[in-house]
Amino acid sequence: MERKYPHLCKPIRIGNVWYRNRMFSTPMGGTDIEMDGCIGPKSQAFYEYRAKGGCAAVTVSELMVHPSDGSHAYRLDESILNSLPKATYTADAIRRHGAIPSIELSHSGMFAGTYMTDKTKSHGLNQWSADDGVRADGVPYKALTREMIAEIVAAYGHTAGLCKRAGFEMVMVHAGHGWLLNQFLSPMFNHRTDEYGGSTENRCRLAIEVLKSVRAAVGPGFPIELRLSGAEFVPEGYDLDEGVRIAKILEPYIDILKSEEVLPFKQEMFKLGETYKLLAERAGAKIVTGQEVTKEFADAYKPDAIIIAAGSSPLRPPIPGLDGENVILVNDQYKHEKPITDSVVVFGGGISGVECAIHMGMEGRQVHLVEMRDDVALDSVIRQRPLLLEKLNKLCTVHTGYKGLEVTKDGIWCQTREGEKVLVPDTTVICALGQRPRWDVAQELYDCAPWVRVIGDANAVGTITKATYQGHHAALDI
Repeated sequence: MERKYPHLCKPIRIGNVWYRNRMFSTPMGGTDIEMDGCIGPKSQAFYEYRAKGGCAAVTVSELMVHPSDGSHAYRLDESILNSLPKATYTADAIRRHGAIPSIELSHSGMFAGTYMTDKTKSHGLNQWSADDGVRADGVPYKALTREMIAEIVAAYGHTAGLCKRAGFEMVMVHAGHGWLLNQFLSPMFNHRTDEYGGSTENRCRLAIEVLKSVRAAVGPGFPIELRLSGAEFVPEGYDLDEGVRIAKILEPYIDILKSEEVLPFKQEMFKLGETYKLLAERAGAKIVTGQEVTKEFADAYKPDAIIIAAGSSPLRPPIPGLDGENVILVNDQYKHEKPITDSVVVFGGGISGVECAIHMGMEGRQVHLVEMRDDVALDSVIRQRPLLLEKLNKLCTVHTGYKGLEVTKDGIWCQTREGEKVLVPDTTVICALGQRPRWDVAQELYDCAPWVRVIGDANAVGTITKATYQGHHAALDI
């Protein structure tokens, strides 16, 4: 048999483990996490499905190794009833389809508790990191003591041993994306003056101790994979050259290196759209663009079912000047139909406004963000928000408690909480004051087929995740 990608499909042995090919399913967090941290049946099915797809290895994400990380994520603890058995069931569900079960060992550090839905409880936790500081969302964190470091290092090893006992045949140690080990590796967070801070070698010390602890627990021949950010893409962090140095220092303690770099902002979202288009075409769907589905078109087509995914339209409140030549709707800014100057005010601090402001800042523009409420990005997901705020505060000037009164060619006149009238200067205004569902489209098409479903923003403004979920189940219901 001739394979289209012979090298990718070629088996490989790493340590004492034989992999059927060289395609590894990257760690993806399951949504079915039980209250005690056990892996739920839906998550088990999710990982089993990945194994059936033909990957050589499937990695379960994320398993928190120590109680100091209060995130609502997977746990493996002998004191928790069914913790070890449910991990064993999951490892077996992956292995019985020929894939190697792996699991990601992690600690969130200063971001402990960001998974929790109870934000009051989350902010009541002790967040720990390499150094003392305050997160972008105002949550303080403390420097780990040597005693706590030793305890966490031991916990990595103990948890790795339990993973092997449960039937996992490799582990991944998470040292990227701002989590605890990355916080020690990064000069942006690590300002320690002891043996864990300063030089590159010192900043790698905790990661080395963790990897040694894991190796001692799992023994020789058991593959250890390290997940590492190749570069941090911020001036205070490490660059690609430093990332390579870090990788070389840690290389003797690992078998596999998973090195990742941050893609340009929002690029992943656009790639997701391209992927879904390709999958739909492969499944036999005919994709027609440039054609508005009106009632007349639908009546002529006579479909058996219609899934209405017409999205939402931007809100433009009756604020003087908001229809001016220097105003661009956030939905339209990517079209470049109007020039965007080097001085921008993003009007609205929801998730779309915050992401737009960050994007403009990353392009080198001077950016102000105006929001009437006392905080921004309140509609973002729990895990994402601290990271968004950190980027936002570095790239933009944020004005909360500012009520927009009038847009002029010189900027936006606002009223502060104290009632003072101030001008936020700019030459381009990007309006991001919210979206409304396109119920008019749904209303027009609702009687054009025996079976009709309205999904995504056309039904209620939400997220890509929610829209994709609704679309999937709408298709299954036809």
